[in-house]
Amino acid sequence: MKQFSGSARTSSASIPTASQSFGVTPLVLTHHEHQNEEGAFPPSIASAVDFDWTKNWPEIRRRIVASPKLLVALGFDGILSPTVPRPDEATVPEDIRRLLTKLNNSPQITLAFLSGRSLGNFQVRVGIPDAFYAGNHGMEICGPGLSSFDGLAASCRSDLVDALAFLARCTKRLQGVLIEDKGMSVTVHFRLANTRDRVALRGLMEIIVQNHPRLRSFPGEECWDLRARASWNKGDALRQLLAHLHLTSTDTIYIGDEFTDEDAFTWLTDGLTFCVGSGVSRLARYRLPDRAHVAQFLSSVLSEVNNTQREEMKIERLW
Repeated sequence: MKQFSGSARTSSASIPTASQSFGVTPLVLTHHEHQNEEGAFPPSIASAVDFDWTKNWPEIRRRIVASPKLLVALGFDGILSPTVPRPDEATVPEDIRRLLTKLNNSPQITLAFLSGRSLGNFQVRVGIPDAFYAGNHGMEICGPGLSSFDGLAASCRSDLVDALAFLARCTKRLQGVLIEDKGMSVTVHFRLANTRDRVALRGLMEIIVQNHPRLRSFPGEECWDLRARASWNKGDALRQLLAHLHLTSTDTIYIGDEFTDEDAFTWLTDGLTFCVGSGVSRLARYRLPDRAHVAQFLSSVLSEVNNTQREEMKIERLW
């Protein structure tokens, strides 16, 4: 097992920018330069698309009605669950769970949930049966008739174990830093940390990547993630799901709120893609300002699907 070299002590003057620190080319080059250090979409990116989903509802509605089968794919944190100080506090509110259950019961809709959390962690928290789940940013997938994981990422487990030991030693004096071992990846949360400790943590992540070339580090929402450099992403997971379901990107609604969702947006050129929050994705077609709009949109989808089914039943009775 490769051991770390170099001192864990850092200063803001000696820490380079994120791109200099990591020296890693991301899987999706078109958006990486625009992400901020919290992993959310940047506050403003010029786009020719009017992102307001309500103004574009007639076109969205037409696409929904035209698809006999729909894959509705959603993130978890900040989309279904409110953003919370500690990751273990995340839950799906009961009104959202009831809405998801109704969507899941529709013969026209298949639900999929994609998250940076480990598969077991957020599958239990969502708790919708017969849905598809992709954890660890797409590195592990399960659902009816489908179970797969990224073997290459799994082979880097020894590097992650070494990184975990290093972080456990070097973060003892840092306040508000939480280390989460997710099996195929590691997340270091700093939502509760002060600015000085965040800077120190950033230096530690730099040391890890320098000493473990098979790993890469990237910012998430108030966290740093460590995973295999050539690991599957959410786009890879989505491709597997669509192939398994015999669907195409045209049959897909995808709702995400962080830059790792851009890997899925990149592939869904013909899909209905939505970014959540005040930032603007360069690749998503539309924007949902917050979780309340996510619920409103999903309710609208359910209403249209139910209306379509009622019309089809009327036609069948006429015949």
